[in-house]
Amino acid sequence: MRVMKDMNERIRGYGEPEIDAVGYRGMDVMKENGIGVCNNMSENVADEFNKINPEYNARVVVLYMNEGDIEGANIENNTINSADSRNNFHGNVTKRYYKGRLFSKEIDEGNRTIVYQYDEEGGMEKTIVETEENENYYKRIKYNDKGEKTYERIADKESDRALYYKNGKVEREVIIKDSHTLTIHYNKEGQEESREEEERGDANIFLSSKKSEKKLGIHAMVAIDIESDNATLLVDVTNLMLGVYKDGKMIMFNENKPNEAIYDRNYKLESLNYGVKKAFEYTMDYIKIFREPTLYMEELKEKYVLEAQNKMLEKIEREDEKENKQSRFKNDLKIDTGVTYNYNTNTVTIDTTKSQSNRQEERM
Repeated sequence: MRVMKDMNERIRGYGEPEIDAVGYRGMDVMKENGIGVCNNMSENVADEFNKINPEYNARVVVLYMNEGDIEGANIENNTINSADSRNNFHGNVTKRYYKGRLFSKEIDEGNRTIVYQYDEEGGMEKTIVETEENENYYKRIKYNDKGEKTYERIADKESDRALYYKNGKVEREVIIKDSHTLTIHYNKEGQEESREEEERGDANIFLSSKKSEKKLGIHAMVAIDIESDNATLLVDVTNLMLGVYKDGKMIMFNENKPNEAIYDRNYKLESLNYGVKKAFEYTMDYIKIFREPTLYMEELKEKYVLEAQNKMLEKIEREDEKENKQSRFKNDLKIDTGVTYNYNTNTVTIDTTKSQSNRQEERM
């Protein structure tokens, strides 16, 4: 947890790397304010683990990642979208910046999101978004800071219907069905004023969300061997998660839907580096690098689940704060040569020999 925390405190954020040299991926994030992606961040973190303990046998593994329902550990991190734009994430709070100015803050409370939007003059507008989603439908409602409904959207596999409100009344309705979009405008009395029907490919939000869950992308993470647990611990540096390899699957402890494994081993990509003849042998070697833990899943979860990750981060924060206070105290307390202070026992020792020697040198 400390290694992941240190990485995200050192670099500017996740984004397009400035240096992407094959064989030297970790260079992007060695310096302050570097920009990292999964491969160079993982390379750097693997090196850090091996410096801490060579028996970790830390190495980068490449897998297919599914867009699952996950929650990262409570480590502050940034995503760099462009030279002018970045997003800051810390726990359930997302802050969005443009040209150094905060323009929105979102607080995710599960099925409810509170959004604060800021203008250039410092004005603020508060919006609540409530979302309900299951296998059959998607529903989202927005309220302003007065509690008035401003937007409502309900979608299923057949259609997608959105209502836009003004002063408590429907101002506009948009219906997406069979690749058609129907827009209906209403007057202040709630009567239909006009309608427009277009053949355009507006996306049904319910179907779009279901498709996105099935997307697979190539992803790099770090594997380290934990001797005490006889397990290979998986460290996802960019998604801030921990997991293990067990029963032929990557089981991540940060998954909100634990029955849906979000990782699968990627043999084809890596085997291309070794040629067709060695593909089979490489696949078998790749499987062998993962240790099957001897502990029961309940025991592993107790050590590595999100709650345990965040407790460890809290402990690290307390230790760092204590160390910083002690360091500031030591710097503020000026002590002459020959005088030493034991911070553990709160005792002062005066070396009179050194003091006398210094005074003789001053007279000369």
